[in-house]
Amino acid sequence: MYLENLDFIKDNDHSDALVGILHNYIDKNCLFRADPGRSYDKNFPRGKLPTRLTGNTEGMKYLFLLRRLSYNPVMTTYLSMLWMKKLIELFPNEESFQLGGIESSSIPLLIAFQKALETMFEIHVNVFTVMKERKDYGLFQFTNGIVYPDKPVLFIDDMVNSGSSFWHFRDVCEKELKVEVLPHLFSIMIMHANPPFYLERDDQFYQVHSIFNKADFDYDFKVELLTTMPGDVNV
Repeated sequence: MYLENLDFIKDNDHSDALVGILHNYIDKNCLFRADPGRSYDKNFPRGKLPTRLTGNTEGMKYLFLLRRLSYNPVMTTYLSMLWMKKLIELFPNEESFQLGGIESSSIPLLIAFQKALETMFEIHVNVFTVMKERKDYGLFQFTNGIVYPDKPVLFIDDMVNSGSSFWHFRDVCEKELKVEVLPHLFSIMIMHANPPFYLERDDQFYQVHSIFNKADFDYDFKVELLTTMPGDVNV
């Protein structure tokens, strides 16, 4: 099955076009650029987004809203096709794996990728998510979905920055669930330039395979692009 899929994808490779479509969608719908002449918080200078939005104590000039893409079924189909190509390149003879991520950002991506694998290539892959904290009631579980300890898991997330979400996922999988975490992870965006990029801890390296990196976008304010965000934030 895998080798047949590999031939199909090589013969029908539209990767550049799909990357272009995703880039345009993110640029126009998922990347908020702060107006340099506008104040967003009295404690921050003009043109800087406050910590409550970005997590950055110094304020930032931009903010990615990738869940707008994650909940778009057309965009996640295109994304899944790109990930499928990379998946087959990395594991050409391996079908016994799982997909996993952290709630809740990874959930729509995992479901979309799982559905694409099944409908396009008849590859059935289990999916589960790890919670940020163990539930303090009911079954006291750390996960949603069924976990198979005998199958390694591939981590998926919308964005990789410090890697904190991945390390939490890996620690829960290896210490609590006794599941091997594959040395690769998939993302839409990585907030670093000049790939390849690796997360490293205790002499263990995990390569991040991201569709885009920080250098792929222009962060200068443009009035014709995304200028408003949902919610109660004065933006």
